[in-house]
Amino acid sequence: MNKIEALAKIIKEAKLTSKKFKDQNGNASLRISNKELLLWLAGKTIEQDKDILILKTTVKMLVIFVPVMITLAILL
Repeated sequence: MNKIEALAKIIKEAKLTSKKFKDQNGNASLRISNKELLLWLAGKTIEQDKDILILKTTVKMLVIFVPVMITLAILL
């Protein structure tokens, strides 16, 4: 996912979160600014992207090394 798609995803999530808040609380004032909300969502998205990348890497390593280990165990 390139940076523009990631930013579009973050903005969409911010709009949905803001809409949910307004639906739940009516016209009550939002104590956090839109800028803070966007920065928080951006941070969370980046953290999730890092976690997904780590998990993908781990799975790929297991897919490669487990068959090798099984083959070595059978041969020895």
